[in-house]
Amino acid sequence: MTSQLYSFVTEKSSKKTLELLQSPSNSSPTAEIKFKILSAGLTANNKFYLDFGEKAPFNFFKCYPVGDKDTSIIDPKNEATSDTLADTYVHPPVWGLCQVIESKVEGVAEGTVYRAMLPLGAHVEFEKAHLEPKTDNLVVHRPTTNPAYNAFIPIPPNSVCHPSSEATCAVALTCFPGIVTGFGLYFELQRKNFYGDRDTIVITSASSKVALALALYLKHNQHGKKIIGYTSDKHRGFVEGTKLYDTILGYDDALPAEAGPNSAVCVDISGKGTVFQNNQDKIAKLLVVGNSSGSPEKESTFANFSFFATVKMILTMTMIFPTWVTNALNTKQDLYLIFVTVEALTKDWGTDKYLKTLEDYTKLFCTAAKDWGVKVRDCGSEESIQQAFQEIVEGTVPPSECVVVDVAKAVEHRKTS
Repeated sequence: MTSQLYSFVTEKSSKKTLELLQSPSNSSPTAEIKFKILSAGLTANNKFYLDFGEKAPFNFFKCYPVGDKDTSIIDPKNEATSDTLADTYVHPPVWGLCQVIESKVEGVAEGTVYRAMLPLGAHVEFEKAHLEPKTDNLVVHRPTTNPAYNAFIPIPPNSVCHPSSEATCAVALTCFPGIVTGFGLYFELQRKNFYGDRDTIVITSASSKVALALALYLKHNQHGKKIIGYTSDKHRGFVEGTKLYDTILGYDDALPAEAGPNSAVCVDISGKGTVFQNNQDKIAKLLVVGNSSGSPEKESTFANFSFFATVKMILTMTMIFPTWVTNALNTKQDLYLIFVTVEALTKDWGTDKYLKTLEDYTKLFCTAAKDWGVKVRDCGSEESIQQAFQEIVEGTVPPSECVVVDVAKAVEHRKTS
C-alpha cells in the first residue's frame, strides 16, 4: 500500500481535528489496483474507531498507517512540513465508496465500484489483491490488518447504494454499516430464536442507524416483541418521532417492573456500562456492538465482560479458530461482529439470496429514513469536512442528519493552485 495524494489525518493523542496530509505521488508502478475514493460517510461509528483505534483486537489504525517517507502536513498557509508524522498522526478509517481507476487484478475492471473501509482521502492503492471466487469480493493483501477490514464489496449499478442511484445512495452510504449491522442483528436474533424466545428486545443508542435498522426490521416482520430503546434527552424527540419503540428510557432508568428475570435480550450500541449493570437480572443475553457514547474503557460495557466472554471476543476478532470453536463458548456477553452473521447467512441462503435480501432491507430503511426526516449534509470542501469531523467527535451531529464527505472534490483546487 502507498500513501494517498491527499488525505486527512488526526493526532493520535487528541483525535479531535483533521489536518491535510500531502504525498508528492500516489502512483506506484507495482500496485495491482488503484482507486479514486468517491465519497465516505461520517457517523457515530467513526468515534468508536478513534477510541479503539490502537486497542486489540480492533486495531483500526493499522488499516492505513501514516508514513513519514514522502509525506507532509499542509498548514493553513499552504506550506508543507514533515517530521515524525508516523509517531503523531493516524488515518481515521471511514466506510465509503471507491472506484477502480487502474487494475492488474484478473476479473476486476476499471470503473467497478466497491464499498470498503477506506482512509479519509482522495485516492488509495494496494500492492496486491485478489477476487474471492464465491463472493466476487475483492480482498486486498495486508497481513498486519484485521482480515475483516480487507474486504471490498462490489456495488452493482442497479443497487440503491450505487452512486447512480441519486435518491438513495447518500443515505445508504452514510447509514452503512448501520443498516447492514442492524440487518445482521435482526437475522442473528431470528436464527437464535431470540435466545430462548425472550419477549423483550432492549436497544441502546436508540437514535443510531444500527438501532433504527434493527427496530425497523423487528416491527416490519411483526414478531410481537416489546422493543425498548435507551437514548439521551437530546435525542428523545427524534426517537419518539420514528414510532419504532414501545418504551423509551434514559440511560439511568431501569427496565420496567413488568420485565421479569431473564426476559430480555439487550443489544448495546452505546457502550454505557450502566445499562447492563442496572438490569443484569432481567437481561438474559447481551450483544455489544460498539461504544458510540465514547465511555471510558473502565466505564464501558466491555468492562462487564466475564473472563470467558473476553477470551471469546479476542478469538472471534482475530479469526484464529473456526466459528464453531468460538460458538462453543456460550457466554452471557458477546461482542457482535457482522462478518460472522454474513458468513452464516451466505452459507444458509447462498450468495444471491443474501445480496437480494440485503438490498430489499436497505431499500426499506432508506424509505423509512425519509419519513423520519433524515437529511443529507454534503461536505465538499476542506473546511466543511474538518467541521463535520469535529462535530462527530464531539457527538453534536443530530441523528436526523447524514454526513457525506468528498475529499477528491475538496482538494481539487490544490491541483491548479
